[in-house]
Amino acid sequence: MLKMQQKPFEPTYFYAEGAVTIDGNEIAYKVISEDNVLMGEGGEAAGSIFTYSYFRTDVDAEAAKERPVLFAFNGGPGSSSLWLHWGLLSPKKIQFENPTNPQQNGPYTLVNNDRCLLDICDIVVLDPVTCGYGVLIDQSAASEFFGVDQDAAAMALVIERWLVKYGRMNSAKYLMGESYGTMRAAVLVNALMGGPTFTNRACAGIAIDGMILMGTVLTADSSLNPHVEGSMEGSVLNLPTMAAVRYYHHPVEGISRESFIEEAYAFAADTYLRALYMGNRLSESERKVCIEKLSYFTGVSESWFRANGLRLTASEFPKVYGETTLGRVVGLYDGRYTMDLYHGLAIPDPVADDGAMGKYTAYYGGIMNGAGRELLGIDLDRAYKAINFDTNMRWNYQPIRSPFISLQEALRRNSKLRVFVANGIYDLCTPMGNARYSFSQMAQEPEQVIIKDYPSGHMAYVGDESYEMLTKDLHKFIGK
Repeated sequence: MLKMQQKPFEPTYFYAEGAVTIDGNEIAYKVISEDNVLMGEGGEAAGSIFTYSYFRTDVDAEAAKERPVLFAFNGGPGSSSLWLHWGLLSPKKIQFENPTNPQQNGPYTLVNNDRCLLDICDIVVLDPVTCGYGVLIDQSAASEFFGVDQDAAAMALVIERWLVKYGRMNSAKYLMGESYGTMRAAVLVNALMGGPTFTNRACAGIAIDGMILMGTVLTADSSLNPHVEGSMEGSVLNLPTMAAVRYYHHPVEGISRESFIEEAYAFAADTYLRALYMGNRLSESERKVCIEKLSYFTGVSESWFRANGLRLTASEFPKVYGETTLGRVVGLYDGRYTMDLYHGLAIPDPVADDGAMGKYTAYYGGIMNGAGRELLGIDLDRAYKAINFDTNMRWNYQPIRSPFISLQEALRRNSKLRVFVANGIYDLCTPMGNARYSFSQMAQEPEQVIIKDYPSGHMAYVGDESYEMLTKDLHKFIGK
């Protein structure tokens, strides 16, 4: 595999200042972008996690030490954090003129982030090793980073060092993870506390106040592969999301979107679940009623369900529904988006040829390598990798304990730990039904876990309506 010639690694540090207007008030800030080098047992540099730290500067020094701090990261594994960074968290953000058919070509511009969280907390965005500006310095050390436990251990070291370096141990601490980042957060919350069973074999004793999980891949099943269906029937868990996408493209007269989705939940939990359990023991009259309802909720023909045993997976739906009803394929990451049919394309790319990711990825990348670098004051001759698929393919999904159990232990240990779960109702990649089911199987104190659904896709901040709802809820959650 060819690569551009690289200069010998040297840790970098960049500083910039700016101001953001939030609810009519101008707030001054500084941002520090820097390498965080992790060393191997022999004292050699192994890898660097790159951080972007936003600090509000118009507060006195003592108050600054106790401001909440939010640590945020995306997923993959192998993804940089440019999605959360420029879609939600930065003082200046991406705003598409048409969110569901965004411009792919330049110029790429940023606008003031009217609902930035910097008014209530400082923000640290992390790019893991090999992602974004993160670097694997010692190629033989890949196994120290590319795994569920290994990744969390490295992140925990960087977060611990950051808290000490910037004097923030008294701050309320929040983790925000999106997609695989929700799995990372679930393991990280335990790794920060530490113990003899963790990779670092040390007890840092760092307690987390809150977690924000967006597009969660956590499943109650013991399977650690987020692409494998959980112990519950996948078709049952995914039906409400299919119903939401169907309603977006073909609204049903006489019923609201919210009521339509709740009807799909009720049907899935009762009639549909029983029908799948019964299989060929189901009476023909019951099968007929079930098929009629499935067609009603999904927009897919009755004949398709009759020919496929009543089941329709989230990965099948974009093509089956899109081809037969729209003449286009809907996006797996966001069912509001559509793309032309494959026209004989033999091997469609799961990112570049997805109706959603294939449209907005170029804009995010263009921002990070242009206006974003200017805002951050970064002058760096280093390639920015939005997604590193080599890292993804080399990932070790064999942790000591599953992420689900890890989060369960954290909730048991700390009754003050609160978890906020944000679902996009059009997200076919990590459907909202999975979140409702998985957390219903987890022991928790009353109001310890909050689950909310938003009119968006895998990235719940895309689109003005969803963005306003989400940021309002996040301000309430962190500012509580």
